[in-house]
Amino acid sequence: MEQERRQYTRFIIDQFVKLSMGREIFIEAEGLNLSRGGLLGRTSAPIENLEKVFVMLNLPFGDGLECVRTEGIVVYTQAEGPDTQFGLRFTDMWDSDQDILDRYLKSLEP
Repeated sequence: MEQERRQYTRFIIDQFVKLSMGREIFIEAEGLNLSRGGLLGRTSAPIENLEKVFVMLNLPFGDGLECVRTEGIVVYTQAEGPDTQFGLRFTDMWDSDQDILDRYLKSLEP
């Protein structure tokens, strides 16, 4: 039996994500699951392993949204027809944004 290697619990989401590949060029992606350490997503834009990205997540809280901004690195890509599924590991996040992400993930716990 294979042992789970993930450090953080992942939560299924259905969320739009904006990724910046540098030079203020943003691409849209769909977030599929989210954890304290990263994100699994899908995009129709080109994305490469080991690419550094800036991520903006607008997370729903009550009647509004709170934005989490973080840097990350693409650690996994897999073609899915015209789209690419990608795994992103968060590498640098302000404490205030980490607090927002933690509160959001806690709200998803059963």
